[in-house]
Amino acid sequence: MDNEFSFTALFILGLFSSFHCIGMCGGVIGALTFSLDRSVQEDKKRLFVYVGAYNLGRILSYMIAGFIVGMIGMTLVGLIGMEKAHTITRYLSAFLIILVGLYLAGWFPQFVGLDKLGASLWKRIQPLGQRFMPVKKPWQALGFGMVWGWIPCGLVYTALLLAVLGGGAIDGALGMLAFGFGTLPAVMGAGIATGGLSQWLQKPFIRQLFGVIMLILGIMFLLKPMNHSAHIRHAPPGQMSGEMDHEQRMQKGMKCG
Repeated sequence: MDNEFSFTALFILGLFSSFHCIGMCGGVIGALTFSLDRSVQEDKKRLFVYVGAYNLGRILSYMIAGFIVGMIGMTLVGLIGMEKAHTITRYLSAFLIILVGLYLAGWFPQFVGLDKLGASLWKRIQPLGQRFMPVKKPWQALGFGMVWGWIPCGLVYTALLLAVLGGGAIDGALGMLAFGFGTLPAVMGAGIATGGLSQWLQKPFIRQLFGVIMLILGIMFLLKPMNHSAHIRHAPPGQMSGEMDHEQRMQKGMKCG
């Protein structure tokens, strides 16, 4: 699969999951904002620095998760083969994107059940966030964001599965960076101008519009031809050398004939 298509899909997934992001992280970042000194709250420039630091930490956590998942994906490739691994992750990703579209449109509320998958890990990580409270410095907001980046979220899990298709750990991290950038408008807006954006995103028409676009994206993702050249680029060295040896033997046979 093309990395460009994967990164674009991840950015759009993050962008169109805005109302879910506000539901999951809006309360957290709202509490962070109101816990700051009043002088910071009233100074939009200083507030932007704190909210930006929080979101930078959150996105860094996404990138770490993408790096880990990318490494696992390459291990999977070594076990079952490049083509089969990409086929499995491709169909799972398309299926989840379609479910996300149905969820965003309000037609499949059960999707939020995926949020429970990381509950046990979250119970271990969540207490670390208290060490950065109350937030007095931007670095504390950064650390707080890195902790809350691991909050269980079905949309993040979908993005991670999609990031596996990038072809490795680095591409997995970059894919989650694209996803994180997509979530920025909603979460940054919730931290700086709470209220209006959240109400606008909760309108049924807006939710259904985002959901339909995600459905179209999932179908496009499912039907798009696989880019085998990208697979060869990330193929294990042994596999590539074997294919090259085979091609060289074929060329010698043609010359002899």
